[in-house]
Amino acid sequence: MSHLPTRRRRSGFTLIEMMIAVSVLLLVFAAAVPFFRVQARSVAAHAGRNDAQQNARFAMSAIDRDLRVAGAGIVVQQPMIVLADEFAVTFNADLVSADTADPGAVYFDPSADPLGTTVLPNTRQITLPNTSQSYPSMTYMQGTAGGGSALPSRAETISYWMALDSATARNDDYVMWRQVNDLTPTIVAKGLIVPSGDQPFRYFTTDSLGASREIPASQLPLVHRAPVHGANDDTASSALTDSIRNVRVRLTSIFSDARGDSAVRSVEGSIRLLNSGLTKFSACGEPPLGPSLAAVAGTTAGGQPFVRLTWVPSIDESAGERDVERYAVFRRSPTSSDWGEPFASIPAGLATYSFDDLGVVAGESWVYGLISQDCTPASSSVSSVGPVTLTP
Repeated sequence: MSHLPTRRRRSGFTLIEMMIAVSVLLLVFAAAVPFFRVQARSVAAHAGRNDAQQNARFAMSAIDRDLRVAGAGIVVQQPMIVLADEFAVTFNADLVSADTADPGAVYFDPSADPLGTTVLPNTRQITLPNTSQSYPSMTYMQGTAGGGSALPSRAETISYWMALDSATARNDDYVMWRQVNDLTPTIVAKGLIVPSGDQPFRYFTTDSLGASREIPASQLPLVHRAPVHGANDDTASSALTDSIRNVRVRLTSIFSDARGDSAVRSVEGSIRLLNSGLTKFSACGEPPLGPSLAAVAGTTAGGQPFVRLTWVPSIDESAGERDVERYAVFRRSPTSSDWGEPFASIPAGLATYSFDDLGVVAGESWVYGLISQDCTPASSSVSSVGPVTLTP
């Protein structure tokens, strides 16, 4: 008897089942794709709103850090607030120094541009932001013993202002700029908007009872036009800038996604001017008495010429008012009467004082000067020696 092989039934999907499965899968994708798209847009919008918030906060932090120390290290004749405008503020402060012995600077930065670490001279005037006013009309100098003017003020001029962003089509999109003295302005933040009727900078003074009072926008801009703070002509708008105690800053940042949806975030804060209203007395008393300077030319073992300066310290360092904090060294040509900026600074408190000037060449002649400086800062008159001639 023969037996035929038995065929086993194979399992599988029918065409109808496959069509149903594909249809269900398509329905799932049709529902999932919009969901994930919405989620992606939500994440992007959330990140954009955070970026807008951080942008406004960064700009606020930058101006708060600088403006709250306005007036630090300024000399008596130098105004604290120079310009108060709805969209700009300019002030003086000894904010940054590359000199470790500078007693008045708020911050130390060894890489700072030397043109941005001292007073803005009237030979390098700037135009105040959003005005046609030039500043300064004089170079502010530190007080010295005997009424001389050996050192310029160490306080630089800092400006913050908002200007329309020419790279966008919006008429309310602004860029915040920062400038120190006449150096190239730098961008603090972009994407800042100013809604119609909004005022980024508001200024407050105090009345006779000590209550805060806002200076109306109709009185802005205020410019300290009087060259000398506290002089007889320091009245009207100049005097009003001197009375500013607080600056209210409101910054609004915007984020726009690819669909054109916008997220707006605002940051507002009051910046108290810590040095406003403080009478600028000589905190260290009278300007210090000067040191006694001597100089001798020589040559190193390697043949490098140098001038060695030695001096007897000021009497006011270890006696008298005991307030000398540093000595500043100057050098000028015998044909010049201008000492300019000091090229070296030596902190006080040493047992003996000596400084070698290695930046000289055989055959040159130089006149050297030295001053002592207290914490006011006020300076002594210049003790000079020379001309010192280096033998070829």
